[in-house]
Parts: sequence; structure tokens; C-alpha cells
Amino acid sequence: MSVDPGDGSPLNLTIRYNSVGDHWELDVQDRTTDAVIVQAVPLVLGPPILWRDTVDYFLWLEDLSGVGLDPIGGDDLGERFALYVGLKSEVAE
Repeated sequence: MSVDPGDGSPLNLTIRYNSVGDHWELDVQDRTTDAVIVQAVPLVLGPPILWRDTVDYFLWLEDLSGVGLDPIGGDDLGERFALYVGLKSEVAE
């Protein structure tokens, strides 16, 4: 899937289920340069993904059901979660 975090830098996001680890993973690639930003980062609730990396954007996962559990199982991600992307500069620390 392609997204723009809001600064004009198009990204490719690949989300896949890791059956060995029983969790969902995320790869992020810069579409302009084809540079790999991260690979196989687990999708978990709570900490913003890429917040401590040297990129201008971050991602966060929200549990829309309110259960508050990380996505597990091969079919758990589909309807219960939303993945957002935003700019670090737009978030007050």
C-alpha cells in the first residue's frame, strides 16, 4: 500500500502476518529512492512506530474495538485495528 505521511515523501507499506512469531509485521520503503526504512517491525499497540528513528513521520496502531490487545492470529488485524501515519512535527511532545 502507498501512503504520504503529509510531507510529500511517498512510502510503500507492506503488512504481513508472521506465523512463526504469531504477530503482524510492517515493512516501510521510500518510494522515491527505493530505500528500505524498516523491515519486519511488529505491529503493537502503544509505542509509536518509527518515533525514535531519523525520519520525519511515525505510525501508530489503534484498537478500534477497545479491547486493548495487540493483533494476534492470522485474521485478527482486518477489522479491529486502524494504522495511521503522521508527521512528528505535528505532535506536541
